[in-house]
Amino acid sequence: MPDPGGHEPKPTRSLTHSTADGRKDTIMAIQQVTLSWLKEPDNEDHIRRLTEAAEKLKEIPGVCEVSIHPCARLGRPSQDETFHSALVVRFESAEAARAYGPHPLHVRAAELSQELTTQVRSYSYEL
Repeated sequence: MPDPGGHEPKPTRSLTHSTADGRKDTIMAIQQVTLSWLKEPDNEDHIRRLTEAAEKLKEIPGVCEVSIHPCARLGRPSQDETFHSALVVRFESAEAARAYGPHPLHVRAAELSQELTTQVRSYSYEL
């Protein structure tokens, strides 16, 4: 039904999936991908330190999954292959994603990232 201005309301967005027993659950998860350009891409110590910091992010409440991956250099003209690593973090909710930024473990990881990278770009999206 249109509102007084004649606009149709936007549907509430929710995604569902089936559980093992056939029930439907609503998904309100967020995933974030952070691309990093390392100052010294061949420095094994820097890679180890960043990987260890990423692993600690799993301890933050609301973080469901954390993984770190090297850039896949496939030679596609439309693909950015200039970054060195991708950190993927899945959150149980938008609230958990918001609380992640100021959490001390994330702050420490971000400080280390600032020290060892030239650039970082983060992208978040709904699952």
